[in-house]
Amino acid sequence: MIVLSPSLRVLYASRAAMAWLRPTALKTDVGEQDPLSGSLPHGVTNVARKIVEELGRRVASQNWTPFEVRCQIDEQQEPVWLRGLGLPNPQGLQRSRIVLTMQELGPGQGAVPKIRNSELRIDE
Repeated sequence: MIVLSPSLRVLYASRAAMAWLRPTALKTDVGEQDPLSGSLPHGVTNVARKIVEELGRRVASQNWTPFEVRCQIDEQQEPVWLRGLGLPNPQGLQRSRIVLTMQELGPGQGAVPKIRNSELRIDE
């Protein structure tokens, strides 16, 4: 699980998520990788940006209903099933949050239909 701010700053990452993010992490001054300061994988960033756009629309229209997006991304060796929750906050967009959960899809689980970013469906 990863919790993001609308600026896509990682606020929290579980150990499993940190291990998954590690290949995209930036090096720190001491040469160690820091997953929380690294960039997110491209597919995750695209989904998170779509969630931020919808959060902005919901905050502007004072719709505080949480929503979910789901899709498969192929970022690393194995495809990943990504669930994103958008949590609008009445105090404004910058207080809203994005919660992402990822599940690696094994060889027999690749039957999940891929969804292009332009086709992300928002479920309430």
